[in-house]
Amino acid sequence: MRIGILGTGNMGYAIGKGLQLAGYGITVYNRSDRNVSELKSGGAHVAESVHELAKESDLVIIAVKPKDILGVIRENCDYLEGKTVVSIAAGVSLQSLRVASENKATMARVMPNTPALISKGVYGVVSDGLDQELRESIVKLFSSIGEAYLITEEDIHGFISIAGSSPAYIFMFMEALADAGVRMGIKRADAYDIVADTLIGSAMLYKKTKEHPGALKDMVTSPKGTTIEAVRILEEKGFRTAVIEGALAAGLKSREMEAKDK
Repeated sequence: MRIGILGTGNMGYAIGKGLQLAGYGITVYNRSDRNVSELKSGGAHVAESVHELAKESDLVIIAVKPKDILGVIRENCDYLEGKTVVSIAAGVSLQSLRVASENKATMARVMPNTPALISKGVYGVVSDGLDQELRESIVKLFSSIGEAYLITEEDIHGFISIAGSSPAYIFMFMEALADAGVRMGIKRADAYDIVADTLIGSAMLYKKTKEHPGALKDMVTSPKGTTIEAVRILEEKGFRTAVIEGALAAGLKSREMEAKDK
């Protein structure tokens, strides 16, 4: 399958770089030079136009801003005819994508996150209306640069809450935890590495054991110990509520955007 990427901003670049690391050849097009030279140096073919990109691709990943995607598809629907088009835009429904393309292209949605840059992305694949072979091809493609989950279009808002947007929350947590280490005298660079390794190890522990996160937390919290004291303060300060409400806000914003799109 020949892969094209229209738009090389942060997410388009991350997906493109990940696909290159996974051994895929890609064709890219962007109106500006942003990230294009980096992808070209990795072996990407740089198209001079959307027409050329579509001509060189079987599947086109459109990675432009949500506010721009329908206009881009309308302007180029003739070039996209007969292609599989994957939108990564939050808040733009499959129905709107199909209408914009005048039903000339086969539409799918994928919600990515930024760890795609190192082939560790998590992707929600919305493939409503696709045949089994094409659905499997899209899942296989994105599984090569991380973990791909088949979800319904309605589930995409929840997916954005816990995966699409969550790297930002995780990095905020990482920064705050490192700040505590610095306050206790640890060098900042060391603190970031220590926190990152702890996050990775904790995630791997869950993935390996499939123990309930609460049970894994309890393994660390000895009676009258340091950890339970930290947990007490986090609960007192509303840690859980802040995380839940923040994540819900992302998903509800996605749902609101999609409602306005209809």
